[in-house]
Amino acid sequence: MKISSVPNNINNSNNKKENTSFKGSTGVIYLPNVIGEVGKFIGEHVGIPEKKLIQNTTALYLQPHFDLKYGEDDEKVDVAIKSASKAIAGGITGVTIRAAAISFFQRKINFDPLNRSIINKLLLPEKAEEMYRKSNCLAKTRLKMYNETLGTVASIAIMTLFTNKNIDVPLTAFFQDMIGGVIKENKTWSRSIYDVCEERRKKFENFTKATEEKVLTVKNKAQRIVEIIKNETTKESRGETK
Repeated sequence: MKISSVPNNINNSNNKKENTSFKGSTGVIYLPNVIGEVGKFIGEHVGIPEKKLIQNTTALYLQPHFDLKYGEDDEKVDVAIKSASKAIAGGITGVTIRAAAISFFQRKINFDPLNRSIINKLLLPEKAEEMYRKSNCLAKTRLKMYNETLGTVASIAIMTLFTNKNIDVPLTAFFQDMIGGVIKENKTWSRSIYDVCEERRKKFENFTKATEEKVLTVKNKAQRIVEIIKNETTKESRGETK
């Protein structure tokens, strides 16, 4: 496998001078053929959710090592725990949302003649139907890539508008506290999980109680206002007001 940074058809007046890329490396880089075969296999057989899972698993394994080695001495452990927590939380939400979105479009957009979905009518390209009549296998392969693209775009929109703030951040904090309890406080995994869940439960109960109190206060004020209006209306009907 060869990667060249200089086209082969360019004639250099000085043939003895070695061609170099803009990074300063030699003009031709030789890599084992197995790398190209692995890349081809991944591109053809590994789906987008699986690629996201591989990406976050790699980050979960490598990033804490880098943080512990190169981070500030007094912050190494905290930074490594945060990196691991972000990788876990991002992997859970990223893989789940991508898989769900791609699966949704695959169910809704297909060549099934019995499919009456409005999404299929709107988003299935006419060229795809023409290709399906000529070559079923090629059309299905292209449609699979098309659905994966739609699912990826939809999942990015969902994560940007909703899950990054409302799910990823709390989930990262949850894993950060859980892992921190094990590493920094020498708790067992079960004990750390229990303590974090108990703390989150108490926070949720306090939040629910505070919300109920606010709603009750607003309700009481509204009832008093309604009673005042009713009393004034009754007085007017009786002619008691001046």
